Amino acid sequence: MDKEYSVFKAKPIESLKIYEIVTGIITSLIFIISYAYPVFVDISSFGPNQGNFIVYIILSQIKMLLVFVISILIHELGHLFFGLISSRKFQSISILALTLKKEDGRYEFIKNKSKNPGIGQVVTTNYGKYDNNKFILYNLGGLIFWFITLIILFSTNKASYLRSITLGLTLIELVPMRYASGVGGNDIYNVLSLIFSPNIRSSFKVYEEIDPLYEDVSYSYEDLKEIEDCLLNSGYFFNKHLLYIYYANYFVKERKISEATHYLNLAKSMEDYFSDEERFFYLEDDIEKIENKLDLVEKTND
Repeated sequence: MDKEYSVFKAKPIESLKIYEIVTGIITSLIFIISYAYPVFVDISSFGPNQGNFIVYIILSQIKMLLVFVISILIHELGHLFFGLISSRKFQSISILALTLKKEDGRYEFIKNKSKNPGIGQVVTTNYGKYDNNKFILYNLGGLIFWFITLIILFSTNKASYLRSITLGLTLIELVPMRYASGVGGNDIYNVLSLIFSPNIRSSFKVYEEIDPLYEDVSYSYEDLKEIEDCLLNSGYFFNKHLLYIYYANYFVKERKISEATHYLNLAKSMEDYFSDEERFFYLEDDIEKIENKLDLVEKTND
């Protein structure tokens, strides 16, 4: 039976799929309860002097959306804070459809290209330097900020909507959930993996030390050969996709057009491997950058 590596070591793929279904059900129930409870309490206290009931419900939904965004922002700022104190460099922060990105020393707002609306994300880099303990702290940063927020909210008995949503999201984040397409998962899954799974820890180390998203991180052909087995044999689609990106990028820099084109086409051929929920694993921006570089190389060679 085929197996994949996870924080639970090598397990049959079918058993991991069952685990994903169970955790999905659990987290969905937690979110529904954390969302419904404050709304129910609010609506049940509605009085005749509080205006139109329909308008009241609409306003409560707007309020819920705002506190959801605030809670996600708190979480991502936690990752950013612990990333910065761990000597990581800021690249971008995304909330809903909006991304604040730093490029060439300038900050700009762009449309979030993630296929996961409603999920925040912070992107940082350590420029090739990896420390397992610091990476664990970086992954825990969002939960730590949520815990601090909950302590403040429960001690002051304020902001019932924010309190309920943050509590629900915290409980959800404490349920280890893994990605199907690529190594890792939610924050607590990553932390447990970094502590208990040598296979996943080595994959994270590879990603951190050689990263094609940042052009000032250089690597050699020997580097790629060293990580090839790790990425090809890990059981995750993303790892193979990532390796093809690495090789294409390397051969473009070496001005070897046929080799670069070969690996670029392999990377592009994997687009349909990723589900809509995990479309962010497909490195579309990196493929576009490599294509542009390849065009320049071909023009200069003519």
